[in-house]
Amino acid sequence: MAPSPSSTLAVSIPDAAKMVGFSRAKIYREINAGRLPVRKAGHRTLIRVADLQAYIDALPAGGPVAA
Repeated sequence: MAPSPSSTLAVSIPDAAKMVGFSRAKIYREINAGRLPVRKAGHRTLIRVADLQAYIDALPAGGPVAA
């Protein structure tokens, strides 16, 4: 189970993907495009929860969804 945003400062890429409902590949694409900043701790790649929240907040708002 992914950590809750209120209890964690940074998460792994798989946990970030679970938190926002994206695939790991999508998270890697956003990192490689420079849209999602990361931090390195040795070999681990971490995403600050605050950066993940800012990324989600910057996404365009959607309209009605067809059923």
